[in-house]
Amino acid sequence: MDRELHIVGFQVGRETYGVSITSLHEIVRVPEITVVPDAPSYVEGVINLRGKIVSVIDLRKRFGEKAGAASRRKPILWSSTKEGSQA
Repeated sequence: MDRELHIVGFQVGRETYGVSITSLHEIVRVPEITVVPDAPSYVEGVINLRGKIVSVIDLRKRFGEKAGAASRRKPILWSSTKEGSQA
């Protein structure tokens, strides 16, 4: 039986990545981010998304890319991992 795989693509630096649409909760505009003291440099902070506290991770920093200018126009992908929810 053939199963279709639906993927949402995004870019980090010059690389293109994909996430299975089944692991995404939603794509949202950047809300107010609360900074978390002593968090790793790639953790931007946390957001309250419909009553759930979700970590915001900058994948450019996490993958060692040069950090770009912060923009509220860039969307946040909210996905689930084995460790929990992350945006």
